[in-house]
Amino acid sequence: MGISRLLLLLALAAVGYLAWMRMRDRLPSRRRDRVNHETAGGRMVRCTRCGLFVPEDEAVRGTRGEPYCSAEHRDAGDSER
Repeated sequence: MGISRLLLLLALAAVGYLAWMRMRDRLPSRRRDRVNHETAGGRMVRCTRCGLFVPEDEAVRGTRGEPYCSAEHRDAGDSER
C-alpha cells in the first residue's frame, strides 16, 4: 500500500508540474517567440500591385501615396490608371 501511494503522489506531482509549465509559457511576459513588430522592423505595408509586405520606410510611393515594393511595380501600377 505504501508503494502505490508513492507512485500516485509522483504521478500527481508530474501532472501538476507539466500543467504549471504550460500555464507559465502562456503568460505574455514569458513568451519567447513574441516580437513587437512595431519596434523591431517598423510598420509593414502591403504592395498595391503584388501584395508583398515591406517596411514602410522602404516602400516606394505612387502618385496618390499608395505603397509599392519596388519602382517597377509603382510604374506598372501608375501606368494602368
